[in-house]
Amino acid sequence: MFALGTLVVGRGRSGEETRASLTDSLKSIAVILLIIGGEDAFKQVLRDSGIGDAIASAADGSQHQAPMRLP
Repeated sequence: MFALGTLVVGRGRSGEETRASLTDSLKSIAVILLIIGGEDAFKQVLRDSGIGDAIASAADGSQHQAPMRLP
């Protein structure tokens, strides 16, 4: 069963309820895609600037060094 407008679509949902549900779903998907895209852009900035390598080597070196002591 399928009809548009205010008529029933599927199992007792009106067309407006279905559209509202789909709109909410698409908003959630858009937010997830923006987060993934932002993470990818941030990764590329770290890679291109060389800061990613500096952070990696600092983190690798910190595992082998004794903690600093203040005099």
